[in-house]
Amino acid sequence: MPDQPIITPSMYCKKCAYPLVGLDRQRCPECGRPFDPDDPRTYRAKLRMSRAKLVGIIAAIGVVLVPHVMCFWHVYFLFAAIPSAPIIYLGRHRAKWHWAEVLVFFAPFWTWVALMFTDMRPKSLANLIELLYVAVGVPVAALIRVILGRREPLWLYSGVLIALLCALAVILYLTTPALPE
Repeated sequence: MPDQPIITPSMYCKKCAYPLVGLDRQRCPECGRPFDPDDPRTYRAKLRMSRAKLVGIIAAIGVVLVPHVMCFWHVYFLFAAIPSAPIIYLGRHRAKWHWAEVLVFFAPFWTWVALMFTDMRPKSLANLIELLYVAVGVPVAALIRVILGRREPLWLYSGVLIALLCALAVILYLTTPALPE
């Protein structure tokens, strides 16, 4: 017996994403929305996830992962902020700080976290040491920024330092294997 070809629907309801191929009426049986097979504006040609389903998936991931991320965040921030505070305070007259430079605390951490979630190889709390190495880079970047002082263009120097810290986070993430708990 020859294999039957698999027919994939090419029409979906615009409202509820119900497959509309092979129906005897031109109305969605799920939600009642009318469609015209000859008018592509009345149906979807590709299936995509509904907003409600996407929000539900994101919320479910958040409930599971947010406590772990917040644990990582607190330790990282302490190791980055405590040594950086005196450098930032004492260098306030030499360096003209810009409000966007606060990204130096957030961007490397969230780069590491984004890699953890998109790589689908979540790391355990044992890998927290990676973030501590990145956190040590934050006061070093603040010290370099104070040494550079009020030179123009400030945004370029700050952007380069933030990009280097994000690159450090990427390199550490990719070169360090996932450690067992």
